[in-house]
Amino acid sequence: MAHVEKVEKPLVSFVIFTYNQERYIREAVLSALAQTYSPLEIIISDDCSQDNTAKIIQEEVKKYKGPHKVIININEKNIGLVAHINKVMEFASGQYIVPNAGDDISEPQRTTSLVKIWNNGKVSAVWTNAVMIDESGKSGELFYRNFGKVIKWKEMVHYGGSGVAGPGSSWDKSIFKSFGPLPSNTRNEDMLIPFRAALLNGIAVLNEPLYRYRKHDNNLSYWVKMASCSGLEWINLREEQISNTIANYENWIHALKQIAGKSQSVKEFEEAINIINMYIALLRKENKMLNENFLARFRTFLQKDWPKNSWKRRTKLSLLVISPLLYAKVIQKLQ
Repeated sequence: MAHVEKVEKPLVSFVIFTYNQERYIREAVLSALAQTYSPLEIIISDDCSQDNTAKIIQEEVKKYKGPHKVIININEKNIGLVAHINKVMEFASGQYIVPNAGDDISEPQRTTSLVKIWNNGKVSAVWTNAVMIDESGKSGELFYRNFGKVIKWKEMVHYGGSGVAGPGSSWDKSIFKSFGPLPSNTRNEDMLIPFRAALLNGIAVLNEPLYRYRKHDNNLSYWVKMASCSGLEWINLREEQISNTIANYENWIHALKQIAGKSQSVKEFEEAINIINMYIALLRKENKMLNENFLARFRTFLQKDWPKNSWKRRTKLSLLVISPLLYAKVIQKLQ
């Protein structure tokens, strides 16, 4: 009789993070309960919602008769996304963490597909593609284009970003054991967790769309808010985005220094830190420009002459803010 190698089936924690998402939470919970993988620990954690989110969670879990262990956590006070993630990481039992926002939906086979990748190669995080959906659930375009290679930390440094966002993420819990909890100076997790993962064993990516990311007015993502805001709101959002990005870059540097003491590639890390510091300097310069008096005319222009639903216009303006010469040309035309 031929020997059949036993495939490891690690415990996975599928975690729904939610706050004030009563309109969408039922679908998110049902998609978690429908996961085909086992053994699975489902954690549904609410950050002290002020609407009926927690009530709907309890209704659906009460009806559930399936094989998965389900844990409900309701925070006594609102602590914000980063602190919320840190709190759940303290009691999640799974070797791997599969997060799901309370307004998004996972395909039933999502966890099963992720574990296959974990078992095929040692990586510290796996990202799958996602489909963008609207408020009613109607599907649109893919979240990522040409998604299908391992992302390395050096690429992130030279690109100036992680190459991935929150949707479709999953990670090895050892990331938190290696680096500690997420720092409180960041608004969200989607720049630091992938960078930490890349510094350890790398990130595997899967082009299959196993996640449905919902776009609506209350999204945390800056790019969603910027696509539907007024001109003056865009400036204010950009200032907030700059502050958050600088904090993320500073945390990248801290992560590099944590690893540097355990690695032979100290020179590579020093070069990377110099590049990141250059990004920080450019962002600080941009932030100074956004607050200078000569931009008063530009602010007025944005407020009065701002066509709705003009994504290309906003994209071009986001490039303007990194160039004083381009700014000067715009101001001259407005005079």
